[in-house]
Amino acid sequence: MGAGVSVILASAWPEKVESLVLLEGLGPMTCDAKDSSKHVRRAVEKRMRSNKTLYNEDGTKRGSRVYKNIDMAINARVLTAKRSLGGHQYVSREAATLMVERAIVQADTKTSDSSSSSVSFRHDPRLNWPSLQYTTPAQLEAYWHNIDCPTMLVQADDGWPVPQTFADWSSKHLKLNCNVKLPGSHHNHADPDTADAVAENVVTFLEEYLIMKK
Repeated sequence: MGAGVSVILASAWPEKVESLVLLEGLGPMTCDAKDSSKHVRRAVEKRMRSNKTLYNEDGTKRGSRVYKNIDMAINARVLTAKRSLGGHQYVSREAATLMVERAIVQADTKTSDSSSSSVSFRHDPRLNWPSLQYTTPAQLEAYWHNIDCPTMLVQADDGWPVPQTFADWSSKHLKLNCNVKLPGSHHNHADPDTADAVAENVVTFLEEYLIMKK
């Protein structure tokens, strides 16, 4: 989601952004304006179904899913990358471990199926629900046009699948100073085997930008 937020920020406040690096993302998710009502209905229906899983009958909030130990939470994170991301996605266990360690809290041991080693993810599960509104293609195009700083795009060989029509469209409207494709999956900036190459290319780009600025 960082690329989506960054594109909007760089467009709305171009005077505050000196350079922009997009990792495996070209901006916020879009949908055709004519499908807006369908997305609103899908989002509302999802909320109506899922709210029942978040709250007890007395209105108190239920706890998040509990994992018996951190290893089970890491396994779940590895499987999520394979199941929920498009294309041939994966995340190494090393990267998943780092992600999980900063994303969990000790589970509430008051419940009968919890122990002192039990953990749960700290994020709000509602973040995984579909949005009520999406950016339209025309809005995204306007965001791209308003970016006024050197911009770099890093994509992975096995990264998020981008339809060719979308790639061609973005190349016409998003002004890139650097576009590199590197080995790895969507999380190539986090996986130990591929992170160094990502970092080296980003540093090179930023150093070249500083030279141009001088």
